[in-house]
Amino acid sequence: MCTRVQPETMEQELIVGGAGEGSEAVGERGSNHSGDGEEQRLSSPWALYKRSMSERPLLTKSVTSALVSALGELMGSALRSSPPPPLPAGAGTALAVKGRAGAGQGTGTAAPGLLRRTAAFAIFGLLVNGPVFHWWYGALEGAAARRRKAGEPPGGAGDITFKVAVDRFLMTPPYLAITLASLRLLQGLGAKRSIGETSALYRGVLFTNWKIWTAAQLLNFKLVPIEYRPVFGNLVAFWWNIYLSLLPAHK
Repeated sequence: MCTRVQPETMEQELIVGGAGEGSEAVGERGSNHSGDGEEQRLSSPWALYKRSMSERPLLTKSVTSALVSALGELMGSALRSSPPPPLPAGAGTALAVKGRAGAGQGTGTAAPGLLRRTAAFAIFGLLVNGPVFHWWYGALEGAAARRRKAGEPPGGAGDITFKVAVDRFLMTPPYLAITLASLRLLQGLGAKRSIGETSALYRGVLFTNWKIWTAAQLLNFKLVPIEYRPVFGNLVAFWWNIYLSLLPAHK
């Protein structure tokens, strides 16, 4: 998958400044300083992000998904283009020749290829991944609330187990196939090659996804406060997109 985003109802942070009793002695200058500090806090990146999430959640999640996906691909491209490690002392001639011949093969870091791949990741994040998971996690929370027994608290063991199981085993398998195929189609590889590469990669990538994202979602649902879940999900998604970027091509 690409970028994972969590839905939540995020209240806009209100930072109320002002002096207490006896503040008249502070004077106009102190009041101005307090206002400056309040303005700086309200204009901080985190405050702006929270306000955007509250006022435009779908757009914010979609743009964030596009940025994280593109950055993951750029990092993957940088890793693909890095020189191979030096051969150990005493390595055979055949091994040295093979290593030099293979260096740089399949890196795909030429300018047109890099631009095409980065655009594919960004477009998929903006138009597919962000909107899909905005809807999916809202539906998942609704389903969890409906199955919750009377008196069972939100965020309990049963609640978390239900959400993780449904997300991992109902949503992930089909959506991962869509992700792998779509990224290749957006790169202009054609339907036949895109389907072929997706079929060749799918099983291994699915098991890797289950290993990484199952643990991440358990932590996210259990330990991370709801207002920080999108940030945590984007951190994991950044590394996941690097992994997707480094997947080999199967011709």
